[in-house]
Amino acid sequence: MNPSKISELLLFFKHNKIRPKKNLSQNFLIDQNIVNKITDSLEVEKGEQVLEIGPGAGALTHRLLEKKVNLTVVEKDTQLALLLPHTFSNKNPTIYNEDILDFDFHKLITNNNKIKVISNLPYHISSPVLQKLAKYKNLFSSIILMVEKDYALRLIGKPNTKNYSPLTIFTSYHFKKEVLFQVSPHCFYPKPKIHSSIIRLTPIPSILPKNTENAFFAFIQKIFQKKRKMLRNTIDHDDLESILNSLGFTEKSRPAELSLSQYLKLFSLCNTSSYSSEKNSNW
Repeated sequence: MNPSKISELLLFFKHNKIRPKKNLSQNFLIDQNIVNKITDSLEVEKGEQVLEIGPGAGALTHRLLEKKVNLTVVEKDTQLALLLPHTFSNKNPTIYNEDILDFDFHKLITNNNKIKVISNLPYHISSPVLQKLAKYKNLFSSIILMVEKDYALRLIGKPNTKNYSPLTIFTSYHFKKEVLFQVSPHCFYPKPKIHSSIIRLTPIPSILPKNTENAFFAFIQKIFQKKRKMLRNTIDHDDLESILNSLGFTEKSRPAELSLSQYLKLFSLCNTSSYSSEKNSNW
């Protein structure tokens, strides 16, 4: 079966009594050209270790196996996970029927080589997955993800624009980011209401000690809770004016004006650990 052909996909669904599950954000790729572009973007060579998150009916999976990679897939949908091996001929990936948010990435470690990641992400868990990938970024060399177009714009937002957000700062801290191309709703079954983007994330070294990172991101989220307010109304510090002046800003500056590097300096100069226990789950 070629799952990127709509006729074969629908026949597969009918034969196995499958209906796309809205609660899992299931939209299946049915455009072979897009499948090829996405998998080619991963730039893999024979034998490289690849992790695919949420393979669904296996459109990307088929193409990756043709490239003869060492492929592991993690699929939450039990029905699809059980059926996947029957869609391939003499070449099966390693399949885990698990939620990627609970999956132990250390299962993938077989040598010192880093892993490449690819996924048509379930859009409702984009941020939790990104946070997990960031946490284990030292295991990965390159990550190709499909996300909502608007979400991709937030990922690459620039200071002083409407798309600049804590998500922008969080991902800029952990990754080099690039939007590769757009994907039309017509490339899916069922057809979603939104356009999608393919992004490449390349992990970069962390700047802060691990035990300080959570405090830094909680600091950022606290400030952006009042995005339109002046910084003097979002940061409680006796020497805030002089600190901001040293960075080229004033107390009247607003959160969206500062870059990642400036926020790192601000965090250091404020010398605060009061945010360390706060959660930073809502990007």
